[in-house]
Amino acid sequence: MTSSVDKDHVDQDGFVLVTRRRGKRKVARGGKVDRKNDAGDDAENSKEVDPSTEAIKSILTKQTMFQRKLSRTPLAEALLSKGLDFQIVVMYGLGTISSPRVQLQLALICLLLEHAKATSDSKESRSLQAFSYDPCHTALDKAIIAALGINVMASNNKGYCDFGSSMSSERIFFYMPHCERWLYSNVIEHYWSCLERIQILGNSFNGYAARSSEDDWVQRALDLCEEETFSLDSGPESTLHSSVMFEAFNDTRLIRFCTPASKVE
Repeated sequence: MTSSVDKDHVDQDGFVLVTRRRGKRKVARGGKVDRKNDAGDDAENSKEVDPSTEAIKSILTKQTMFQRKLSRTPLAEALLSKGLDFQIVVMYGLGTISSPRVQLQLALICLLLEHAKATSDSKESRSLQAFSYDPCHTALDKAIIAALGINVMASNNKGYCDFGSSMSSERIFFYMPHCERWLYSNVIEHYWSCLERIQILGNSFNGYAARSSEDDWVQRALDLCEEETFSLDSGPESTLHSSVMFEAFNDTRLIRFCTPASKVE
């Protein structure tokens, strides 16, 4: 069988860029296609479109609608009730904002950011910062994210990324919906000496361990963390379809690190 793949190479952030006859696809390490970020030819064509003010306003209007609907779900209510304590929010692997799934994932982090700013004192509210990186972000995606007050990163250094000179004292909340295991592993390795200062809203570490027992930083962190699960019901007050909720947030866990890694032999 003749392959349609002409050539590939690894980019600076650990993704394999596979060039095909029509468009490009992102492939994670090991040759697996990153399905989450693969939007086919439509995503490739959208990169060529200069984001107009009308297009940005249209998507922002949809985002407001998704936030309103999502705020009435058990998932959002549970997270908002926790009073998550953080000064920096880092969003990895969101993908292109062209699908309801990604718009819903973006709506959740916007709800958490708004709640954090509203419930923090004025000094902490001013110091709260948010960052986002995904190699598949289009010009329109970046414009939308920036309009929401989130800083768009040029690179995440494969997860080995510092945030400001006072990084060692900042409380960091990582939002990583459906990211690859290697990226979680790199984040854990980078913050190993101060794990108690980070939280992750993303995929289950126990789920990754059950599927593969590879010796990485995810595996080493299993005994140091607690995972909290959430209901994915749309709830009686929301008009979101349960299948959309499941697609956006299946396997989602809030991961807290309860024991400093420095105390573990």
